[in-house]
Parts: sequence; C-alpha cells; structure tokens
Amino acid sequence: MGTTASSGRERFLDGALYPASRFSARLLRAAYRILLAVGAVTVKEGAADDEVQEILGRVLALVGDCEHFVVLMGTPGAGSKATLALRQNHGNSIAFAKIAWTRTARSLVRHEASMLPVVGGDFAPHLLGHIESESLSCIVLAPLTGSAVGLTASIPRELLSRAALNVAASAPIGEHPFFRALMVADCELASRAAGSLAGREFSVLPTHGDAAPWNSVCGAGGVIRMFDWEYGRREGLPLTDVAHWSLQVSHLSLHLVPLVALRRAALELKRETGLSALEVAGILALTALEVALRLESESDLEQARWWRECAEHAAACAEGEGI
Repeated sequence: MGTTASSGRERFLDGALYPASRFSARLLRAAYRILLAVGAVTVKEGAADDEVQEILGRVLALVGDCEHFVVLMGTPGAGSKATLALRQNHGNSIAFAKIAWTRTARSLVRHEASMLPVVGGDFAPHLLGHIESESLSCIVLAPLTGSAVGLTASIPRELLSRAALNVAASAPIGEHPFFRALMVADCELASRAAGSLAGREFSVLPTHGDAAPWNSVCGAGGVIRMFDWEYGRREGLPLTDVAHWSLQVSHLSLHLVPLVALRRAALELKRETGLSALEVAGILALTALEVALRLESESDLEQARWWRECAEHAAACAEGEGI
C-alpha cells in the first residue's frame, strides 16, 4: 500500500508468488478478453450494480480529491476482495478501499476494521471509514508511504522490537491468550510445542498474523510498516510475527520444503532473538500450527499441508534437542 504507482508495479510484476503475474493468469485474462470481443460471453447489469455504485459514492465522499481509481483484484478464492487504489492525476494514491462480497471475505474485512484502531497508525494504515451494505463490506484506508519490500527480505527490526518489548501485559505461555486459543483447536500439538517455552513470560500485544514482505512497505529511514491486518490478533504473541515472516519467505519466495525452511528460520530467530534452540522450535511450531489451522478452516488444504508439516517437525524438535 505504498503511495506510488511504481511500487504497485513492482509488487505486481516482480514476484512469481503474485498470481496475476504468472503466465497461466495472463493467458486466462487474454482468453476472457477474446471471449468478450467475439461475443461468446456477455456482461450483464444487475441489482448489485446499484449497490456497488452506492459504495463507490460513499468511498469518494470520504476521500474527496480523487481523479481516478485503479481496481486491483485479490487472489481468487472464498476470501477474494477487490482493492481500489484511489489516485490523483500525478499517480500517487490518496487512499485504498477494500471491497468484499463473499461471507469469508466480508468477515476478514470487518475484522481488519476492528484491528486497525487497536494497532495504531505508527505501524499500520489509518482507518478512514468502514462501510456496510446488504451484500458488500468495505474499508477505506489511508496509504502507507513507502516502496515495496524485497521478497526475500530479512526479518525487519520493527517486528523484532515489538517482540522484545517489556510490557505490563505479559503472561506465561500456558496462560497466554494466543496459546489458549490454539489449545482449543489442537490441544495435542499445541501442548507439545509449548513445553519448551515453560518458565518464560511473553508479551500480549496486537499481532499481524500474516507478516511477510508483500504485506509491508519500507518508508522513510527504512522503517517497515504493515498492511492487510485481516488475520490480526488483539492479544497476540509478537514472536509469532517474527517467525511467520521468516517461514513465509522460505515457503513462497524461496520455495523450500518444510524441514529446510525450519532450519533457515531457526538460524534467523536464534541470531535475532537470543532464544535457545528448544525455545525457537516451540515458537516455530506454534506459529506454523496457527497458520495450518487457519488454512484448513479456509479449505486451502494444499497450503495447509506445508504448514502442518512444519508444525509437526518443529514440535518434535521442541521435545528433543531443538532445531
């Protein structure tokens, strides 16, 4: 969500993990254009068009000085959303509007609207508005100034600093809200993972839940800020954002198998956090378990298998000699 058109192009064109840039996606779009051109399919107006127009009118009323907008479609699936980049003539984005229409996507958008005021504007976009209609949900966000972050970037210092914060709200792992939520979903694996973390207090802070280079921008002075808070937790364990960043880079940017990804992430976490090998294994296991559970609930079973395998490997290491 950088403000420049060039940063948007970088995200769209430079990474194989963005479905829109893949050959198969480009071929599919070309096929759709041909079908439309020869009249094989038609675009029909419906009652939903009036609702879309109403939403757009309310978005523009919130934003004000908008010359044009660009529609960016998300990854296909139940959680797919459209994002409008509202721009001035010189190309700079002045706001972003996320519009969701499926039940899953609307739930994610509403959750992000509830998360952003909790996180605050220093680390996340400012929420300009939240609009609901009968079949659409929309949030309007101020842009985060900056450029795209490299797809293999190391864990940013901002995530490490949040994880190291000594805040009044902290708890032993067994009493931590994040761990207790995982226990409800998968008691056996969560318990195995957490054994190596006994005796430590962990901060209770808002977490992103999907921390990765492609969900961040690099601003002035190299400061990293995060957007897309739809998987955030109000009472999260900040070390899981650190672990998620490293694992997700290994998975989607470097295309590593789970065991190799865990070894890479463990080296990075031990170097950056000072945790022991056993403690790192426990954090990685809990992080991977959270993602696996989420993907399983969304029926994204192929991706879930990768994360579930990570969780199983890391939990076994947490019970042994670490990673």
